[in-house]
Amino acid sequence: MSQFHKYLKIRRVLLLVNLTVLILVVASLNLLTVYENTLIRQTEAELNAQGFFITSIFKNHYLHQQDKKPSNKPDWQPITPSLDLDQNPLLPIEPPPQKALSQGRYQAIGNTLNPILKEAQKYTLSSIQVVDEQGVIFSSTNAEQLGMSMINREEVNTALAGNHNSLLRLREVKYPSHIYSKISRSGSYRVHVVMPLIVDEAVLGAVVLSRTPQTLWQMMTLNRQTIITYLIGAIILVWLISMVTALAINRPIAALIEQAKRALHGEKEAVTPLANPITTEVDTLSRTFSSLAHNLEQRSTYILEFASHVSHEFKTPVTSIQGAVELLLDHQGDMSVEQQRKFLQNLQKDSVRLENLVYRLLEYAKADLQQNEKDSCDLSAIIHHMFDEDATVSTVLEVKDTVDVCYASQTIESVLSNLINNAHQAGADKIALTLAVKDTFVELKVADNGKGISEGNREKIFTPFFTTKRLEGGTGLGLAIIKSLLRQQNGDIKHHHRADSQHPTEFILTLPTL
Repeated sequence: MSQFHKYLKIRRVLLLVNLTVLILVVASLNLLTVYENTLIRQTEAELNAQGFFITSIFKNHYLHQQDKKPSNKPDWQPITPSLDLDQNPLLPIEPPPQKALSQGRYQAIGNTLNPILKEAQKYTLSSIQVVDEQGVIFSSTNAEQLGMSMINREEVNTALAGNHNSLLRLREVKYPSHIYSKISRSGSYRVHVVMPLIVDEAVLGAVVLSRTPQTLWQMMTLNRQTIITYLIGAIILVWLISMVTALAINRPIAALIEQAKRALHGEKEAVTPLANPITTEVDTLSRTFSSLAHNLEQRSTYILEFASHVSHEFKTPVTSIQGAVELLLDHQGDMSVEQQRKFLQNLQKDSVRLENLVYRLLEYAKADLQQNEKDSCDLSAIIHHMFDEDATVSTVLEVKDTVDVCYASQTIESVLSNLINNAHQAGADKIALTLAVKDTFVELKVADNGKGISEGNREKIFTPFFTTKRLEGGTGLGLAIIKSLLRQQNGDIKHHHRADSQHPTEFILTLPTL
């Protein structure tokens, strides 16, 4: 498999990530206890409503038997559903009714309620028992429970004491649950509501109601059209997000890849900063890539030009040596000793020039490729040393303390020695070193009273192999080496011609401090 095809495309990665997020959201339905609490409280409210209707029917029948009229005075007693899965404990399955120790009361009312409860159960699915003040069931949705006692249930005793209460109990599952019902716990328990039968402030019994709340799956089934619509919308939204994100990342990267391919095939200036990178990271990558490509192009051009200069510089002495050797071989017998000596001296001179070229080229290569170093030195101490070594050197130091610069002492000594030697070769007998400290760098000026540099040559002096002393063995690499050495630590050197001055030639060195 190709190097460029063994990884997933960004578009696919983003789509997988977003689909994973969607799956996690859907899977989180298993933790939606908030929604389950809503279903529980909805069931609790329904049971409360059913209990109040049963209480009202019982009250009316009881007062009718007592030849009393119900009060028309409103007695508002709203009950807010309060069950919560996180706060209310899940009690064990309710115990079955026991055999009653006494005969139940209100049989006539029970006979009236029984058909009503049975008919209502078809729609409400609620289990309902109505007990008297002894806990004996006199009306129920289950005829087999009539005459049995529920006094063994704590919530019934609480209601017979006049207190309304709601609770959650585990339920007995008789049939296997649907596989999708596992995303909810609401099928494993029942909501129980027990409310007292109070007539004229006397507790005459209680109404016991229970029902299993709707499961999350049942609610999803009932609202499947809406859920499917939302699910399709979510999938489309995820797809759109993936496409937009892919456009924001994939398109700029594809543009960078295309630029890289063009550059690989040799197209000049093929890599440029993207006009619309969209993201900060891609913008940074584009600019860095463009800068790197530009530097490589410059380096390639520089290497070609450098190779051309080297070839030219070597060609002259090599040609001279070849010519001298040929003449010596062909006319050795015809030449006088003096002529032979002259040819040999020329050979020696050209070989020395070649040796100097090789040595300076090595120096230049080391200076150009030298890695940034963490060395430092005291510049003022080196200047004092130069002053002590050479009587032609005078110094003006605007600082008395040490001045540490980001260069090795050997580098600074080499730079200053080359500049002083160049000044001496130009006929200077007075060299002034002036040091001034700026914000984050120092400025060192090296000025001399030599014959100076002609106006036509001032722009060329830092060009490799440019020299006006080729016949004297000059290589034209001295100032180029100095410039490369200084730029390794973000320093620099410039030439300044000072007209009408005792020191017309001046070099200004900029050296970063620690």
